[in-house]
Amino acid sequence: MDSAYCQNSLRNARLRISALFLKFIVVMLLSVSACSCISVTETENFQSVYSKQLIIHKVGLKNNDIDRKRNKNSEQNENTDENVLQRFLYDAHKNYHHKNSDFYARYSEKFGIAFDGTENRDLLMTADEWLGTGYRLGGESKSGIDCSALVQVICKKVFGVKISRTVSEIFKKDLKPVEIESLQPGDILCFKSKGRKISHIGMYLKDEKFVHASRKRGVSINALSENYYRKRFAFAGRVAGSRSVKKTFTSKLGK
Repeated sequence: MDSAYCQNSLRNARLRISALFLKFIVVMLLSVSACSCISVTETENFQSVYSKQLIIHKVGLKNNDIDRKRNKNSEQNENTDENVLQRFLYDAHKNYHHKNSDFYARYSEKFGIAFDGTENRDLLMTADEWLGTGYRLGGESKSGIDCSALVQVICKKVFGVKISRTVSEIFKKDLKPVEIESLQPGDILCFKSKGRKISHIGMYLKDEKFVHASRKRGVSINALSENYYRKRFAFAGRVAGSRSVKKTFTSKLGK
């Protein structure tokens, strides 16, 4: 009986050990399975995040490449000969316009005439050179000059036209009449300052203003509207060959 009891006890112990071992195996398998699922999930999550970052990175690189290409194309377009020439012409025009405006503004203030930027620059500068020069009958230099010599010098220097030396010869030989309403810069105004004969001349600038060599004030600028010159004005003429004559008749100012 003791032998049978011992054998039963041993068999039961083996069965319990086998059951415990089986439970252990099952638990281990379940743990491994759970870990594998977690690992797979984490791997998938990592791959998903990495893929998204990779896509973003690639898109960023692509956009950067596009931006660089645009900038490069923009620089190439800006540096084409046509665009460089356009920028040069624009800058040159801008500088010219600025300098031109300053030039005419300066002479407008100095001469008391509203120049609009279309007037003959050489005429204004030459007239300015002689302003203040004293009057001297027969004179032809900065030390003294008379009215006909002044007009002769300006015609030669500005318009490249040679005219006679005396007032009477200029009036008779070199001028074609032009009406007062059609006066242009460079036209010649004739006055009867002594009796009935033409004895004084000056060169028209603009807005009824003219430059001349006055006996009292030397080379100066006066206006046809001034009472003294309005009463003595006799004739307006244009030098033949210096420019076209629009109308060929004399017009006197009203007295």
